[in-house]
Amino acid sequence: MGDPTPPFSRRRFAAAMAALLLLPAARAADTASPYPDRPIRLVIPYAPGGGLTVVGRPLAQRLSERLGQPVIIDPRPGAGTTLGTAVVAHAPADGYTLLLTLAAFATGPAVYAHLPYDIERDFAPVSTVSASTSILAVPPSLPVHTLAELKAYALRKPGGVNYASSGQGGDMHLSIASLFKKAGIPGTHVPYNGGGPAVNALLAGQVDVMLVPASFGLPLVLGERLRPIAVTSPQRWRKDLTQVPTLAEAGFEGVDLDGWSGVFAPAGTPRPVIARLNREINAILAEPAFRDYLASVNLRPLGSTPQAFAATIRQDAGRWREVALQIGLQPE
Repeated sequence: MGDPTPPFSRRRFAAAMAALLLLPAARAADTASPYPDRPIRLVIPYAPGGGLTVVGRPLAQRLSERLGQPVIIDPRPGAGTTLGTAVVAHAPADGYTLLLTLAAFATGPAVYAHLPYDIERDFAPVSTVSASTSILAVPPSLPVHTLAELKAYALRKPGGVNYASSGQGGDMHLSIASLFKKAGIPGTHVPYNGGGPAVNALLAGQVDVMLVPASFGLPLVLGERLRPIAVTSPQRWRKDLTQVPTLAEAGFEGVDLDGWSGVFAPAGTPRPVIARLNREINAILAEPAFRDYLASVNLRPLGSTPQAFAATIRQDAGRWREVALQIGLQPE
C-alpha cells in the first residue's frame, strides 16, 4: 500500500519540522543580551594616581551607572604609554576593552619608529572627554614676567633657557619645543621621568621654564611658588588668572597647545556599540555635576562624534610629525 498521508498533510508536516529546527536559533536571537552584558575594562596607560585618574575614575563610575555593568579601571603604564595602548589595540573588538588616554596618543608616530600598533588603523575613536590647559611658568627667581621678556632673557643667556618636560617626545615636550621654535626662543630640553619630577625641578630652580598642566600646576601658581607667563587656553579661563595672557594675546595666534583626553575601542568594534558608548559619554559630559567636577580639577568638558574625534587624531598626528621634523627629533 502507498503512504495514506495526504500530500497536503505531508507538506504541513515538513513545514512544521523546519520551523522546529529553526526555533533554537530564533530563541537565541531573542534572548541575546544587549550590550553590555558583562563588566567593561577601561585601560589607562599611565601610572595610578596620575592626572588621567581624576578623569577616569568618575567617568568609569558614571558609565557603570548608565550602562548597568561595572566599568573597571585597569592602569597599564610603561614604555611611554605604548604598553597599555597596545593592550587595547590587540583586544577583541567587542566593546569590553576600552582605552582612556591623553593627547600624547597622537605623538607616537612622530616619536617611535616601530610602534606595536597603528593609531588610525587599530583603533575606533569613541569620544573626546576633556580639555586641559597648561601654564607656561617660571620660578619666581627668574627675572621674567612675559613671553617677550623670556625670549630676551634666553637670547642673553649662553645656550638659552633650560626647559623641562615629563619625558622625551611626549606632548609636553613637543608642545613647548614647537612654541619656542615659533617664538625664536633658544633653549635646551631637559626630560624627566614624569610631570611630578619635572615640576619639582622647576620649583627648585634647576630648570628655567616649563609648560605645566593646570591640573596640578595651578595651586603652585596661585600659591606664588611659580610665576605664570601665559596660558594655552583659547580664552583667559579663570577669574583668579585674568592677568595672565593667552598665547594668542602674547602674539602667537594659531598655536594650539591645549591637551585632551578621549576614549577609544579596538578597530572593528560594532558600530552600535560605538554609538552606545558615544551617546552615554556625551550624556555624562552634559551633566551639570560632572561639568562642575571637571572645573574643580581645572579641566573643561569636550565631547564629540566618533568621526570628529578621528579627524582630530589625523590632524594632531600630522602636526606632531611636522614639529618633530622642525626640532630635529628622530623616531627611535
